[in-house]
Amino acid sequence: MDKTFGNKQEGYEYRPRQAVYAIIFNDTREEVVTVQTTDGYYWLPGGGIEGDESHHNCLWRELLEETGYDVEIADFIGKAKQFFISSSNEHIANEGNFYLAQLLSKVSEPVEDDHSLKWIPVSSVEEFLYHQHQAWAVKEGLKHCLHVKEG
Repeated sequence: MDKTFGNKQEGYEYRPRQAVYAIIFNDTREEVVTVQTTDGYYWLPGGGIEGDESHHNCLWRELLEETGYDVEIADFIGKAKQFFISSSNEHIANEGNFYLAQLLSKVSEPVEDDHSLKWIPVSSVEEFLYHQHQAWAVKEGLKHCLHVKEG
């Protein structure tokens, strides 16, 4: 695990949740794609791995469900863990795997009608994104893009 975020409370068992998320920048790398839920929270697109699903298959499925877009998955950025308590009071250890990706074409309406695609400023990811490990991943993704461009 590259990094760990959140406070793990002593005396509680945390359920591990394997997840995959996309970091999708605009052409100038000044904005990043998020999904905003009807409760006002912002998240990177992606989610939990189902069964023996591969990272790429999970990410493709989640992007389609949340945004209606097909996606091209590029470089792996890293892993980070976020400890949190869910809205149903469950202790979760979210083990996020982060990939750079590109939106391709919109192929359908989102399945999850409580999610809407929102571009947010990269400079404000800490303010917008609900989980710290997702904000960390956006910054790591930006570093990766700059390194690849210079290299």
